[in-house]
Amino acid sequence: MIRRTLAAALLACALTTPAVPAAEGPAEGKDRFPPFQPLEIKLTEGERLTYEIKWGAVDAGEAVLSVKRKVQPLPGKPEVWNVQCETRSNSFVSMFYEVRDDIKTLIDAKEGFSRSFDIKKNEGSYHGSEQIEFDYDRNLANYTRISKGTLSDKIRRKDIPIPGKVSDPLSCLYYIRGLDLKPGSESQLTVNTDRKNWVLTLKVLGSEKLDLKGLGRFNALVVEPEAQFQGLFVRKGKMTVWLDEKTRIPLKMKVDIPIGSATATLVKAEDSALALDSGKRK
Repeated sequence: MIRRTLAAALLACALTTPAVPAAEGPAEGKDRFPPFQPLEIKLTEGERLTYEIKWGAVDAGEAVLSVKRKVQPLPGKPEVWNVQCETRSNSFVSMFYEVRDDIKTLIDAKEGFSRSFDIKKNEGSYHGSEQIEFDYDRNLANYTRISKGTLSDKIRRKDIPIPGKVSDPLSCLYYIRGLDLKPGSESQLTVNTDRKNWVLTLKVLGSEKLDLKGLGRFNALVVEPEAQFQGLFVRKGKMTVWLDEKTRIPLKMKVDIPIGSATATLVKAEDSALALDSGKRK
C-alpha cells in the first residue's frame, strides 16, 4: 500500500495512462498513431516549478520541474532544451519508503519532439535507471535498463519501433504548451515509454477559476487525460489536470486511488511566464 501511494510523487512528470499499445513491427499498425505536429517550444532558461505532493491531507514530498538550458550537443546538430524533474519524499514518508527519482529529457528546440529520455529511480530498496535514445533515421527507440544489484548490475537493452517523431512522459508536459487547447477540444499525440508507444488523448472538459496560495487566482483549463503511462505512475482511478489558460503550465493534478486521492499542487513558480503573470495578481 505504501509503495502504491507514494508513487503519487510522480504526478508532476506524468499526465496520462497508456491507451493504445504499439504493434510489434515497425510498419504494422502505424496508422494507429496520430501524425506528429511540429511545434517550436519556447521556454525560459532557469524556469523552476515546485509542486507539493499530498496523499489526502498528508504531506508526502515535492517534485520540481526545471528548464536547465538550451544546448547544442554536438557541432552542427540541432539545439535541444535540457529539462529535468526531481522527485523527493519528505523526511516522514522516507522513514517508511524513500523516493528519490531524477528524470531528464532533451527536447528538440525547433519542433518539440523528444530526442532522449533518462530516469534514475531510487524507490525503497529498488535502485535502477533507464535511458532511451531516439533514432529517427531508423525509427527506433534504443532502450537501456540498468537494475542495481548487490554483487553486480543487470543491464538489458532493447530496440523498439516508433511510428516517427514522438514525445516522452516528461517532454509531453512541455509540448502541450504549444497546443491550441480550449473547452470542448480534444488533442492526441504519441508518447513512447515503458518500451511501447501510446496514444495520449487530452480532453478539455471546461474552464474554471483556481486559487493557488501565494500565486493568486488563475483561469484554468480542466483537462482529463484518458489514461496513464505505465512505468511512471501506476493507478486505476480518474485523473484531472488544471492547466493555466495562458501558458498551459500545470497548476494542479489530482488522481483518484482506491484509498483516497493524491494531488500535486504548484506552490512556487520561478523565472517563468507564469511567475511574471502571477506577480501582477498580487
